[in-house]
Amino acid sequence: MVIFGATGDLTMRKLIPALYNIAADGELPPALSVIGFARRKKTDEEFRNEQEESTRKFSRQTVRDEIWNSFAESIFYHPSEFHDDAGYKSLVERLDKIDKE
Repeated sequence: MVIFGATGDLTMRKLIPALYNIAADGELPPALSVIGFARRKKTDEEFRNEQEESTRKFSRQTVRDEIWNSFAESIFYHPSEFHDDAGYKSLVERLDKIDKE
């Protein structure tokens, strides 16, 4: 799953907390990966940490470390300008790599 504009408020307050809640309910497919696509430069780890902080604040359930840690392993970040064709090409390569792993 790719979330475009992933550093925005919708992702922070709604999308990732909702996906966490689905995972906590045992309903998220184990092979699902989430790739955030946005302009800001950051690493996977920085993105995961931001999402964890936000999920702890906005989740309808208390965030349990063991569930979050498992869920977070499948969260990635891909920086690119939206008008940059090379960013989409490298996204495809990254998705292929994640699928193979």
